[in-house]
Amino acid sequence: MTIRMFTRGAFALATVILLATTANAAPVLTNGGFEQNPPNNYGNNINWSISPWVLGGGDMANVVYVDGPGGQTSYENSNSGPGFDATGGAGHYLDIVGSNDLYQEFTPLCTGKVQFGAYFTSRQNSAGTATVTIKDAAGTTDISIPATVTIPGGNSGTDPWTLASFTTNLTANTTYRFHVSMDNNINMDNAFVNFGPDCTEHEPFPHEPDPVPEPLTDAEVQKLCDPITIAGNGDFVLACHLNVQVSEPFPAAITINDSFTVGGATLTSTTSSEPWSCTQSSSGSSLDVDCTLPLADIPPSGASTIDVTMTFPAETPPEGVYNCADGSFEIAGAGPQPIEESCVRIELPEPPEPPALPQCTAFQAEVSCDETIGEPVVTLTSPLGSFTPDDVDISVLTPGITMSTPAGGFPLSVTLGGATAGQTITLLLDAVHTGGGSVPGLDKCCMGEIEVQIPEGFVCEKPPVLEVEKNCQSAGDEIQGLPMCEITVHYEGPPPTSADPIVLDDWVTEGGGVFANISSSDNWQCSQTTMPTSVGCTITDADEPGADWSDWTSTILIPAMSGEGQPLAPGMENCARVSIGGLEAEDCWQNTDAQLEIEKTGPEMCHFGEPCVFTYTITNTSGGDFDGNLWLDDYPDLNWDNGTQGPGGSGSFVSVSPALCTPQELQSGNCNFPLNLPAGQSTTITVSYVLPPHDGEGIFTLENCVSLHADNGSESMDCHTTGIEATRLSVEKTGPEECAPDQPCEFTITISTGDQPFNGNVMLMDGTNVQNFAVTSISPATAGCGSGLPANPLACVVPVNLPANGSITYTIAITPLTSGGQVIADSGENCANIYSLPASSNIAPGDYSFDSFATPPAFPPEVANVITEGGGMDQACVWFDVPGEDEDEDPQASFDLAIEKQWKTGTDFLNYNPDAGVPPHGYVVEVTIPAGPVPAGTTITVTDPAGGQSGLTPFGPPVAAGAWSCSMSGTSWSCSYTLTGNVAAGVTLPAILWPAINDPAVDSINCADVAAFAPGASQPLPETDATNNNACVTVPGDGMDPPPVAPEIALEKACDPITVTQPGSQPIPAMHCTITVTALNDFTGGLSIGDSFTALAGGNGAVTSLTTTANGWNCTFTPT
Repeated sequence: MTIRMFTRGAFALATVILLATTANAAPVLTNGGFEQNPPNNYGNNINWSISPWVLGGGDMANVVYVDGPGGQTSYENSNSGPGFDATGGAGHYLDIVGSNDLYQEFTPLCTGKVQFGAYFTSRQNSAGTATVTIKDAAGTTDISIPATVTIPGGNSGTDPWTLASFTTNLTANTTYRFHVSMDNNINMDNAFVNFGPDCTEHEPFPHEPDPVPEPLTDAEVQKLCDPITIAGNGDFVLACHLNVQVSEPFPAAITINDSFTVGGATLTSTTSSEPWSCTQSSSGSSLDVDCTLPLADIPPSGASTIDVTMTFPAETPPEGVYNCADGSFEIAGAGPQPIEESCVRIELPEPPEPPALPQCTAFQAEVSCDETIGEPVVTLTSPLGSFTPDDVDISVLTPGITMSTPAGGFPLSVTLGGATAGQTITLLLDAVHTGGGSVPGLDKCCMGEIEVQIPEGFVCEKPPVLEVEKNCQSAGDEIQGLPMCEITVHYEGPPPTSADPIVLDDWVTEGGGVFANISSSDNWQCSQTTMPTSVGCTITDADEPGADWSDWTSTILIPAMSGEGQPLAPGMENCARVSIGGLEAEDCWQNTDAQLEIEKTGPEMCHFGEPCVFTYTITNTSGGDFDGNLWLDDYPDLNWDNGTQGPGGSGSFVSVSPALCTPQELQSGNCNFPLNLPAGQSTTITVSYVLPPHDGEGIFTLENCVSLHADNGSESMDCHTTGIEATRLSVEKTGPEECAPDQPCEFTITISTGDQPFNGNVMLMDGTNVQNFAVTSISPATAGCGSGLPANPLACVVPVNLPANGSITYTIAITPLTSGGQVIADSGENCANIYSLPASSNIAPGDYSFDSFATPPAFPPEVANVITEGGGMDQACVWFDVPGEDEDEDPQASFDLAIEKQWKTGTDFLNYNPDAGVPPHGYVVEVTIPAGPVPAGTTITVTDPAGGQSGLTPFGPPVAAGAWSCSMSGTSWSCSYTLTGNVAAGVTLPAILWPAINDPAVDSINCADVAAFAPGASQPLPETDATNNNACVTVPGDGMDPPPVAPEIALEKACDPITVTQPGSQPIPAMHCTITVTALNDFTGGLSIGDSFTALAGGNGAVTSLTTTANGWNCTFTPT
């Protein structure tokens, strides 16, 4: 699009345009000069119709009528607008009241390029803007680029109209919009759309001016050069500037050529603020630089400067040196257009007169000793100034002498290697021209050869150097799982002698030791005591003949371990110290693995029959994170003073929170769990331990120690001692000697305190161990107790708030559920129990009664929680014999227990619990139920009171699966199992394994007993009196070594496909096989393992390598 701006003065002559037109030819726009249906009133005619123009949603149109320059209208004098229209005389033009958009739809009859636009002036002497464009019929798409017209402020009454003219292309018979947006400071007149003379369907608008000829592109270049300067090497340096100017319309590209008519010239640089692309070419007599700038990079001003710097020899003749620049540009349709040449004559400076050579001053040499390397240092000084190697280049001419420059380079000095006392050394000095030579005074210094005399008797020796470095790899990387420590000794000095050897000491702190398996490529003489606390080694020149002791380094490998033969525990240090003469050096390595510490806290006082809560706090006290496995052991030890009768049973752990392991695993020392604990952080574990019920007098304590073992070797233990007081509550149950058949029978249950008050919730249970009887009522019905009746047993959580020596009494009724039933006579044992609630219990007071004889038993979880995690505080029972029977006869048992004990070896032993981690021999104890069911809540206890007897050595405590909880005291042991539901007849509980070692020379007899306890009871149930509740086994000895046992060996082979690349060949398929050998029982002797490879289908194969993971194997293979 072409924009043309013209100014028409107030007195311009009217232009008559004669065009060949048809009879019906008409302008494209209608009423473009607002002379159609014009108003007759001079001045403003607001809201006058300007049809077919359409106003937008803004202000109204104002058609102004003026009578020309010098007329009578007030516009010319008020500066509201000109007193003449765009023709320069009387007429009409458009003002806008405010600002608005207006458009006119038109449909041209021709296709081609059009010129469109309008005339504009200012009003009120203010600058204003308008936008002119042609849009599609909908007014949503611009056909031409919107052009902004800006009218400057001035004298609105007399300033001429300004023509804004634009071009675009239109298509015949297509509807368009001529669109104008103008603000309140703009007037408009004579809008037009004109085709060229080839379009005879339209006539041009009569007031459109003659076309203005298109401007022509022109370009010039002016060359200017700075005075020549002289470089340090004497060459001439010329800097020139090419000032380029190009006029619009800009060409597609402009090229400038700079030619320098001097032989040997070299281009140094071309720079410009515009991205000129420059290339150079040279011949024997000139240097040419061609630079091109495309249209897109020509600046709006058309001006650009190229700076060119070049050098040429100083011997260039001073006559006939020119530097010229010309160029060209491309005009469409006209071809390349030349740019006139611009030349500069170069004036060469006269060469300077050579300076008179002054008398030079020689450098002074001073010899000193560099004790860090034991070599002489020559320092050169001059009274003319201080100089560095950047100013003077020094080399040595004396054969056999090496030279180096000390670090820092100042002052001017060199180190001479191999120089001896009294020797004369010749040095060569040369001034440095690049980067130096400009220091004041250097030109007066003498250069060339200089002799340096090493003084007679000059001694320069390097002092001995002794260093040691200790570095240990992580545990498990080296020999036998121990950290392999590397000791590096560096020595520079005279050869060590037997009188003054190099001595190496290595030791481990905190009770550790070093392994005697010491290795080194040098002949260290070391002590070989197995697991000493330290190792001493020495070495002399006689041990290492031919060693270069001026720069000697040796490496020694020594494994380090703790005193128990395990890897160094976290925090332990392994140190090495070397010494010779008066020199000594030491370095230590510390195991920085995470160090864990455990702290155990608990109450000062607990009570028998109630839970006692303890807290373990595990803290990572080291600087490293811990991520591994832990083992916790906790062995409560209940003690009482001499002469005091202790409790009849033992306590047990009942909860671990969080549930990292079971209470039984904690008490048996097998609480194993993973832990991730960052350095400096802690984690807590809460455990609950229930003490057995006991109301005897005495002084009791519970010493409770917990041990921590981590798989990185970290160990810690902490203990807590708690005083134990007697059970705070006791229960007494009374009732009639006889009850009527088919009638309820009442009993009283009295809960009492001793010398201490009690305030808390407890569970009260009462019932019979015979079916078809139930508790039917209780009074008082505290906290809803009784709402679950009838039931057998009654189970209620009730609040008890009693002072010291206080009591509360409940009355209950037991009723037979079948015809003819008689309470007391037929109901068997009838007991009342009180349980303390678990320490973390949130069991609310209420009725939790259930039917223990249901199938399956309706066992509430709250009751199970109390029985397994609470404590049995006391029990009171009533028992009446069946009339007419012998009073000494045992009552009829409701269930029965049987125990069996056997001696097993090998797989016969391990098959009971293959993951127990015990030796493959010992006793196996199994408990079965011949008659049942055994009611829920019953605790079954197996004891071995004799334990290890003559000829029997226990290996450790019993190991059992399931809910068994086992402990060991001395050589006696016991295990308990609390049933959480009724167990039917015929069931065998999980086996108990007691690993032991039998002496074949001695007969050993070992027995075990089984007993059953009702919930909370301290005395066993009568089923214990049966004859099958005891089992013994005899392991005979014959006074001789035991007969050999046939070894049981398990062999397993597994292979994985891999690829192997042999030297000089492609990868080939192969197999990587692992053979695992496992001894299932004791085995001593030699073992031979054979492995063969058979290639099928006529192929070939070979064994290429063989490795083992245990010492002692002696392996060979035939690679076929």
